[in-house]
Amino acid sequence: MMIAGHCLYAKGFWKKVARYAVNNPFDKKFLIKNPVRPLTKIVPGPHRYVPIDIYDSIGIHQNNFHVVQEGVLYRSAQLSGDELATYIKRYGIKAIINLRGKHPEAQWYVNEKEVADRHQVMLFDIPADADTLTSKENLKAILDAFDHAPRPLLVHCLAGADRTGEASALWVIDQQGRSNNEALEQLVPEYRHNKQLHPEKRFLIKIWRGREWLYNEYDPKNYPQCRS
Repeated sequence: MMIAGHCLYAKGFWKKVARYAVNNPFDKKFLIKNPVRPLTKIVPGPHRYVPIDIYDSIGIHQNNFHVVQEGVLYRSAQLSGDELATYIKRYGIKAIINLRGKHPEAQWYVNEKEVADRHQVMLFDIPADADTLTSKENLKAILDAFDHAPRPLLVHCLAGADRTGEASALWVIDQQGRSNNEALEQLVPEYRHNKQLHPEKRFLIKIWRGREWLYNEYDPKNYPQCRS
């Protein structure tokens, strides 16, 4: 049973969503798909704002797929087996960097590995964390994958927002030779990144000083203002 306060909040939320959808017809289908779920907030989706709820923490049927470097690196949220197979064929993906780590007991991982094996796509499993400064070991593993994985690559985590945004930003700096500020464009609301919830991701990119710095100086313990 829905309490009165929650009911009033839900009504207010839906009014905001309805007003937004008037000028964004594409999003109306999301209202139709989920007419009664207890929605909580509007979060950035790819090029638009769409409602999400407590049952769908990575957005309503969105894969958050984007181009980082055309023909070389792509980024996404966790894809279903069918979605992954489609993108592999469409973009010629040769390798996947999975930032959720290896989870043979989980169905999403079983599906991903089955599709990767079937299409002869190399799979790199790196267990990064969205809520802490990334360890030196995992950063080195990401850079090593950049160096040795066949291209094009796809990098993903769960939502494709924070861990994926950080890895994409590192690509922009390390592989494309662009500035830290340019790299920070990979960690923006357009890709569902919330800097208030996950400040460590943007912090790392701001202080990044290259591979020599990573190998010889970087230690998350040196930054007590961030969780590590």
